[in-house]
Amino acid sequence: MELVEEDGELVMMVTDIGIDPHAGEIAAGRVFSGTIEKGQELSVSGTAGTNRVQSVGIYMGGEREEVDRVPAGNIAAVTGLKDAIAGSTVSSVEMTPFESIEHISEPVITKSVEARSMDDLPKLIETLQQVAKEDPTIQIEINEDTGEHLREVEGRSPNNHNRFYITVEQAGDDVVEAIKLGDVSMDMPELERREGLQEAGMEKDTAQNVETIHGTNVFIDDTKGIQHLNETMELVVEGLQEALDDGPLAAEPVEGALVRLHDARLHEDAIHRGPAQVIPAVRRAVHNALVDAEIRLLEPIQEVRIDVPNEHMGGASGEVQGRRGRVDDMYQEGDLMVVEGIAPVDEMIGFSSDIRSATEGRASWNTENAGFRVMADNLQPETITEIRERKGMKTELPEMVDYF
Repeated sequence: MELVEEDGELVMMVTDIGIDPHAGEIAAGRVFSGTIEKGQELSVSGTAGTNRVQSVGIYMGGEREEVDRVPAGNIAAVTGLKDAIAGSTVSSVEMTPFESIEHISEPVITKSVEARSMDDLPKLIETLQQVAKEDPTIQIEINEDTGEHLREVEGRSPNNHNRFYITVEQAGDDVVEAIKLGDVSMDMPELERREGLQEAGMEKDTAQNVETIHGTNVFIDDTKGIQHLNETMELVVEGLQEALDDGPLAAEPVEGALVRLHDARLHEDAIHRGPAQVIPAVRRAVHNALVDAEIRLLEPIQEVRIDVPNEHMGGASGEVQGRRGRVDDMYQEGDLMVVEGIAPVDEMIGFSSDIRSATEGRASWNTENAGFRVMADNLQPETITEIRERKGMKTELPEMVDYF
């Protein structure tokens, strides 16, 4: 930071958005070049137009002190950057933005929020959007339907002119992990992507036929010489993505599926191969194939570590096990016993107060994201029904779902 130029073009990275009851929205971040002053017209990465700086300041402890200017090297607190979110690059000239902020965890707990009356809906949406700006790890989704804020299988088009034959299998943990880490993506050259998938355990013939990757799901085109398929493939992919975004059990995203297109029968007339015919047929085929593969709900889990005196070890381990958790190890470290295990994220709500009670406040603990695991079969029907009811869906599962 000793080499920054106070007289250069202004470049700032926003790392936090806060709300001041008097000043309004405050964007805080480090100034890497130039000097930020009141009245400047600045560009915010990913948005059109400019934002006018209303005031600038610096933080003294928890208090924001307004100043005339903040030179490069300092952390500025700025009002007027209405388009900025945490991770935005703010600059006085067009430039390549900083790399986006990467978060080591992802949002896994869904909460449904509804306005008490339709008159309150605009204010609710505005508030939720503001919350999302303040904390980028929160994802806001509005369900337009409910108003909520949150074996080889054949699929036919509504007019039965188009048919798609699809199967689903697990992509494999190593393939999913490679996609999550960015080691494999559709943005890289085909040869590099193919080699990455093979290194993750995918067979060579399968890796050669990858049509697209959506989330952690892989779509394989195993067809040969199907007439009109090339010109229809864009709609096929769109139908696939819709199906994977809203899985068949509870309209939840699908993870780790290897979807294979084996065959297709397409109408000769292009007018009968449009979006209204192709997308629903592919969506239906994918959903049926997922059910046929006995798809199940996954639940997020956390690794739990508790440091506690020996006399309270039983209470600590009991708190983990009582939350459908599993204790993997217990050992001594200095004067304390360490309890390590895993537990579902949903069951960990309220853990802080319960572990204090169980150990007379003498335990220290921390958790870390540990991915997902398949929810126990005896919990699946009730959980699926609750989610479907919350989303305004029919609570009855499709007839094909008979494997719980």
